[in-house]
Amino acid sequence: MEKITSNSGKIFIVSKVASDLSNDDCIYGNSLHMTTKNSFLITDAIRIILIKDIKSIVKPSIEELSFFNFINAQPNKEIPKTKKILEEFNLLAYF
Repeated sequence: MEKITSNSGKIFIVSKVASDLSNDDCIYGNSLHMTTKNSFLITDAIRIILIKDIKSIVKPSIEELSFFNFINAQPNKEIPKTKKILEEFNLLAYF
């Protein structure tokens, strides 16, 4: 699991996935992101970011990892953004 920050300041929590396709120029895997301003979603494996657009790659915090796993465990992999969820996973600083 990796926390990737892009040159433009976007943050991705990523679980890399092996692929039959050539993805040497990018990070490929499942990613936590917002579908709208009101929902979180874990994507199926996709090309997430080009290598040239990456500013940094670090390990996610315990809270970020727990949040990724929480969303991933949901039946439809999407939940609404609520203050309760943000507080529970100590993510208010991101919003």
